[in-house]
Amino acid sequence: MTEQELIAAVARDSIAEIAPEEFPHVPDIQRAYFARSRTASPGKGHNATLDFGVGMELAGLAPVALAIVTEALTIVARKFGRISLERPLLP
Repeated sequence: MTEQELIAAVARDSIAEIAPEEFPHVPDIQRAYFARSRTASPGKGHNATLDFGVGMELAGLAPVALAIVTEALTIVARKFGRISLERPLLP
């Protein structure tokens, strides 16, 4: 599982639980979020990734959940020596 896949899975599960009405839009929101994350200017922080164009009709908790999960996993990875998410975490 890649880092992006892990972020998407955790955020998707969270959104399903706290904002089920947004769940049908999650794939579109995730695509826009990750596309924006790749092109965000360094030094602007993760908050810049919240400003991506999916339209106001899709604004809600999903972009916030993605940003929170991204930041949380980044902190955990830094704390534990940048564990590679491309290899299984458990044997």
